[in-house]
Amino acid sequence: MSDYLPMSMREVMPWIKDKILHAYYLPSLDDKVLVESMIKRFLIPFELPSRERMLKLLYFYGTIDENSKRAFLEIQKNMEFRIRRSLTLFLDCVRNFDGSPEFDRQLNMRISHLKKFLTDPTMASEFLPRFARDLKKDSELMDLMESLLSSEVDCETSANIGRSVLTKLGANVKVNWYRNTIKNLLLRTTNNLLDQPSLSEFLTIIHQILDEDVTTLEIIGLSKSVALERAIQVLNVFALVFASIFTEEHALQLITLLQNSRLGKNLCSAILQALTQIGKVKPLYYYGEFQEIEILDSICQDMFVNGTPKQVKGAIRCLYTNIDPVDRASAFTNLVLSLQNNLDPRNENYVSAIVGLGQISLLLPEDFRTEIKSIVSKKLVNRLLNNPARRINDEDKNMDESWCAKDDLPKITLAMVVGIKALVHWTIGYPNDQKTIFKTLEILRAFMKSPTAYVRPKIAFSTSEESWLRLSAGLGMLKLCRTIEIRWKVSPHQFLQLSQLLIDKELEVRVRFAKKLHMSKTGLPTDYLGIFVLANFEEDKNLKVTLQQYYINVIRERRERLEMALIMLPKEQAVFSIGNITPEYLIVFAIPILANSPNFDSIESRRCIKRISTCISFILQPLLTDNVSFVFCQQVVERIKKSTYMVDPEDEEMNSKIYIICDLIMLYITENMPVTITTTTVEECQIPPLISKVYFTLDTEKKHNNRRSYLPQSLLNSPIYGKRRRVHTL
Repeated sequence: MSDYLPMSMREVMPWIKDKILHAYYLPSLDDKVLVESMIKRFLIPFELPSRERMLKLLYFYGTIDENSKRAFLEIQKNMEFRIRRSLTLFLDCVRNFDGSPEFDRQLNMRISHLKKFLTDPTMASEFLPRFARDLKKDSELMDLMESLLSSEVDCETSANIGRSVLTKLGANVKVNWYRNTIKNLLLRTTNNLLDQPSLSEFLTIIHQILDEDVTTLEIIGLSKSVALERAIQVLNVFALVFASIFTEEHALQLITLLQNSRLGKNLCSAILQALTQIGKVKPLYYYGEFQEIEILDSICQDMFVNGTPKQVKGAIRCLYTNIDPVDRASAFTNLVLSLQNNLDPRNENYVSAIVGLGQISLLLPEDFRTEIKSIVSKKLVNRLLNNPARRINDEDKNMDESWCAKDDLPKITLAMVVGIKALVHWTIGYPNDQKTIFKTLEILRAFMKSPTAYVRPKIAFSTSEESWLRLSAGLGMLKLCRTIEIRWKVSPHQFLQLSQLLIDKELEVRVRFAKKLHMSKTGLPTDYLGIFVLANFEEDKNLKVTLQQYYINVIRERRERLEMALIMLPKEQAVFSIGNITPEYLIVFAIPILANSPNFDSIESRRCIKRISTCISFILQPLLTDNVSFVFCQQVVERIKKSTYMVDPEDEEMNSKIYIICDLIMLYITENMPVTITTTTVEECQIPPLISKVYFTLDTEKKHNNRRSYLPQSLLNSPIYGKRRRVHTL
């Protein structure tokens, strides 16, 4: 494919492709659109025949770095899951036109969401409503647009449909802004990468690589092992993003691949992952009497017993997704029996068995309730987590290191790490079992506080082992809190202990916990975003910058979700959702987190309070962006200052810490509040200034007034945030 290039140019080309794809992470939408356009037109030209395009894709994917691979996946996901889905909802709304006021509201909401994907929102606001009117009038135009978004349309037909749509929108001249706006929308929504013929060609290429076809390998320009690995990775991208394109024939070819002995277990596991993603859209049992599912069952059963933890997890999920729900219990009965036999520390598949136990308890909690409850209680909690069978040399392994790779942990400690996750999966399977949830949360809290103090092993844990156990417990609690029925059962003590992981003594624990907290941003209530208040204590400069970016991303995405909720949902549902979405509510939980931080060790120390003020500035600067947010935070803080700390009402020092933080927040608001704040702004604030009754209760003595300043006298006469104070009257 690159034979016509000199060797010096071949070495430079991957670097150029990486630079192009890395630009996708730049903040400007213009950069993202430009990268998408360069991929479609130059890197993987859409006008190429199916086989050539797939070969070009494989060469492209095989010569880029990991960050570029993530960018490529992100591009495909954005096109399929965001832009095309948004356009589909827009077309559905237009087709269901009934002339009611509710229709106008829905249409405006769809247009508001769709225009975010266009580089010129002003033009989009003007011409998308016009496009909606044209779609209502012209049924042929509507049919063309719906055909364009169909998964059954091939790439060539898709390009022709796009041209036909543009022909109906006027002359192809520069000043036809209407046509150019819709053209930009079509460029971002048209799938020019994969269709059913292209997918068939790609699977044929994989078979040719396995057969060591010299011509194919020369065209790709990669060795057999690298080409095969990259091809399976691309296949997983296809399964994740374009699962609806896969047909029965394609599924059959994938199962045939699994039977190839030259593939290796790791690549077999990757193909099982692809079948899992395909099964989420159209399981194999949909095809009726599909005999190859017996082959899949046999392969998965073998991996259950002899596979690595990752392979066991993939095999269970694949079989669960693709077989008929009626047959699931019988299909997994033998697996549960083999798990019981393998749950022995002396068994070489001990860790894999624990992973399998967690997956079964998560996916089929009711089918094996009695058996799994007994296993979890006796073998997982009592024997493994409470009394691990540690060996004499376990303490010496990684003794001088504060962190190590997961695979370098002693076998029993690795089993404890995956055992904590299995316990969390089992608990999620029974979200209404109060006793189980309470016990699990307490175990996780004890591990986060000190694994050694909880387990009291005869052979002590090394520093790296303790770090892994604390992190595993924290990540497990975050996973539990994503379950709606469980998140409200977390006590203040458990929540506050979880927050301390962001200031853990081990850097790698902080890095991984922060990453998971950021990844869970849309699944967690606003309470957990208050943990970011501790990010300002971070001493590692690189991590501090990353934490700041995480926090800004969380605020932005929450505001987008809030905007959509207020537009889409009825008023009653929108008000109910506000507390879980509105980012400003995090201030209610940031205050007790900061007050309980070990870094807030004195209410008289000027240095300590100044440091606390920098944490407040860290979270308020991105949070307070308009008049309404200033007014809301001011009202919340005023209510907290009239309340008592419920977790420990008799602790006067803790209450003083909370009031000091409130005073610092009020000072920040006073020094930064826009001069335009008026009584009208207060009335426009749609978000009720509620505070959590779990942490605060209204104090009758402070109900009417608590204007006393709790700051040390030395700080009262100096601008803490470096600005002159301004007095605002509401």
